[in-house]
Amino acid sequence: MRNVSYINMLWVTEDVQNRAIFLFRKYTDKILSITDCTSAVLMNDYGMDTIFTFDSYFKVLGFKTIPE
Repeated sequence: MRNVSYINMLWVTEDVQNRAIFLFRKYTDKILSITDCTSAVLMNDYGMDTIFTFDSYFKVLGFKTIPE
């Protein structure tokens, strides 16, 4: 893939993975995947507060969603 300035590849480190697993286990009553939890951890790490998704449970995690 060509290196372009508007794409940042984020790697899942062991720390990110561990925090995602913790989040996954915390919300056992929600339909969250480990991928959703990993996205949430990375979004928090990088100061992102909005996500384009049709999954409303991201709101439970404190994110704004588009569409609402």
